Amino acid sequence: MDYSKLFKGQKIDLTCLDCERKFKIDASLAFKKNSVVTCPGCSEKINLDTTDSRKKLDKTMKDFKKMFK
Repeated sequence: MDYSKLFKGQKIDLTCLDCERKFKIDASLAFKKNSVVTCPGCSEKINLDTTDSRKKLDKTMKDFKKMFK
């Protein structure tokens, strides 16, 4: 399943670990492989490695689909 389409338009709050600035990103970025965002405060590159989250979400979605078969 393409989660980037599922969550498109929704926002996620992030906090830069370097300068502690809070900002929002499009949630679809969190589900793209090798996604990197730049902090608007200090220009730090933030790697959004969500491999484990995607695997858990895939399993949850499969289990959910089985319930309705």
